[in-house]
Amino acid sequence: MSDVVKSADIEWYVIQRVKELREKKGFSQEAFADRLGCSSGYIGQVESKKFRAKYNLKRLNEIARVLDCSPKDFLPEDPL
Repeated sequence: MSDVVKSADIEWYVIQRVKELREKKGFSQEAFADRLGCSSGYIGQVESKKFRAKYNLKRLNEIARVLDCSPKDFLPEDPL
């Protein structure tokens, strides 16, 4: 498996975990974006495979604050 595929796999895993926890807390994309200080369009782009938008570490830290969890909650137990 190439490093590019591995990178995409981990990025998509993190995005899906954030989405799962966002929905579990009852946040719509719009409400979540409002709490993060970004647009709901940005959240929609990150959560869609059609766009290249991804969360960076700074944003993941902000997301963890909003979702009241640890940034490590977005990562898999084992390497992908």
